[in-house]
Amino acid sequence: MTNLQKLLDFFSEPDYATKSRVAKNSNACVMCKKEAKEFSTELAKFEYNVSTLCESCQETYIYNADERYCHN
Repeated sequence: MTNLQKLLDFFSEPDYATKSRVAKNSNACVMCKKEAKEFSTELAKFEYNVSTLCESCQETYIYNADERYCHN
């Protein structure tokens, strides 16, 4: 299973919306639960507001989700 599939499965969980709200209210990542207050770019900050993923999880689950698609 790719990281992208893991992320899609996580986003599809029935309680994802609740987990996301709780994470945002505590400035945490919905996946790893680590603090998510500082971002190196505006894009990373924007992505957090959309997905509630910290920058590290964004790298893991979105940008490097499946190496086969990153090197075309």
